[in-house]
Amino acid sequence: MDVLELTDSDVFLLGATHRSGGGTKKSSSAAAAPASQWISLIGRASARAAGVDLNKVMRKFGGGGHPKAAAASLGCQSPDNNNEEEEKEQEGQTATSLSLQKSIELAKTGNLSPAKALSTALSMIRDQIPEQLVASNCMVPFKGMVTVSTDHTVAEARHIFDSHNLRSAPVVDENNRYRSSLKLNDLVKASRAGRSKDKLKGMIRPSVKTVLPDTSLADLEDLLVHKGVGRIPVVDDDGLLVGMVTRTDVLRQHKLYDESDLD
Repeated sequence: MDVLELTDSDVFLLGATHRSGGGTKKSSSAAAAPASQWISLIGRASARAAGVDLNKVMRKFGGGGHPKAAAASLGCQSPDNNNEEEEKEQEGQTATSLSLQKSIELAKTGNLSPAKALSTALSMIRDQIPEQLVASNCMVPFKGMVTVSTDHTVAEARHIFDSHNLRSAPVVDENNRYRSSLKLNDLVKASRAGRSKDKLKGMIRPSVKTVLPDTSLADLEDLLVHKGVGRIPVVDDDGLLVGMVTRTDVLRQHKLYDESDLD
């Protein structure tokens, strides 16, 4: 666990090569090649990496352990003996599920280089990690939101706020482009100042703090949790309002709230 804390990682995979020893049994296949060196794969995962099962990965290489701590040692070919297909993949070609399965089979017979064996194990771990959530996955969609228009008067906006028991709401123009966020306190002050018939377009302050639908959960967390922003509008490339993400929406993804706490 120390290495996870030192590297600030959720998953850590180490590959150490050596010339003697090894825990993987030699294959009985006639195609098996004598190992010129070995690689020991050692994996650690934190509790945050809920979907990662290192034991499942290492068992493919003849090793094992626990879901969060596992290891394997397997024979490998010298990098000089890489076959042409492996060299092409190492030059940056995208590995398919078929080539990954083939790499696993080659590893069992000692026909992979240490670098490719490590890369194969890493690919297997990555396949266990779900895609990171983005704003569009956790936002309240536009159709479920209450908004006010720049053409609404202060009195009309106040009526909308009172009808829906709102403390704040996004302001959009006639094309549903996001323009600003309006607070109930702003409407109260405007009403007291005799501006009930004024349109919102003349009193709102432009707001540029928005995010796109593909903004990652990590970036949302930085804005909403660490920087203290309460909620943030989600807009498309044309500036149209498509949703809203709140601090509660982000915290819910980390299960920091019970559902009963969110009512």
